[in-house]
Parts: sequence; structure tokens; C-alpha cells
Amino acid sequence: MKNAWCGFYDYNYFDQNLIIGPHPQQKNFFFANGSSGHGLQHAPAIGRALSEFITDFKYTSIDLTRFGFQRVVNNTPIFEPMIV
Repeated sequence: MKNAWCGFYDYNYFDQNLIIGPHPQQKNFFFANGSSGHGLQHAPAIGRALSEFITDFKYTSIDLTRFGFQRVVNNTPIFEPMIV
């Protein structure tokens, strides 16, 4: 073997997009997953968004509400025309 690559690749089968924010029924549970391999790149923004939501009960820098788990409950996926 001359070279190899390995890494964790979380995947959201529902719509292949990030799931972030509070669980609709469990008040002490927050999602930050489903980045489909982009988690390392998204991590700073995800951390900031969740810290804002936990302290202010809302997103203040960037509104990520549309990426919440409620879209799974409501069966309203976000589809992108070009997925990598």
C-alpha cells in the first residue's frame, strides 16, 4: 500500500443536508449532524450557531432554522440540484 485515506462520513438519508438545532420533543437534546462529509468544514459555523441557540434561544448570526429536525417530522426535505 502506498497511500490511503480514512474518515468518518455521517450521512443524512432523508435529504442529504445538515440537521442542526433542538429536538422538537426532548428539550435537552440538540442535533449537529448529517453534514455528509462536510462536517469538518462546517464545524466552526455549527458550533457558533448552536452556542447562540443554547444561550439566546434563537440563531443570531445566521438563521439555520430550515435545517432543523422539524423538517424530518413534517416530511419537508430540502433538495439541492447539485449534491457532492
